[in-house]
Amino acid sequence: MRYTSAADGERTLLIPMAGQDLGPATAQIALPGFDGGSGWAASVPVPVTERTAWEAATVADSVKAAVNEVTRDAWRRVRELVSEELRLTIDEALP
Repeated sequence: MRYTSAADGERTLLIPMAGQDLGPATAQIALPGFDGGSGWAASVPVPVTERTAWEAATVADSVKAAVNEVTRDAWRRVRELVSEELRLTIDEALP
């Protein structure tokens, strides 16, 4: 998700959408600096692989934005699919 923060300008957060046993996937994140008048855009989900190339800072911000255990669990699942560098980034960002 991309949005505009008054303090930081454009921000990008990744939202993990791991499926659940029952019902649709659920993720909840905080949007630091977002206000209702700001612009935002979301993209379609993309598969995650070891070749996925995300910036470590974006991943760290995204993991820290998770506000519920379902979302943190989804990050733990993503962790198993990405490069060693991103695994370390996720580990450091999880509470």
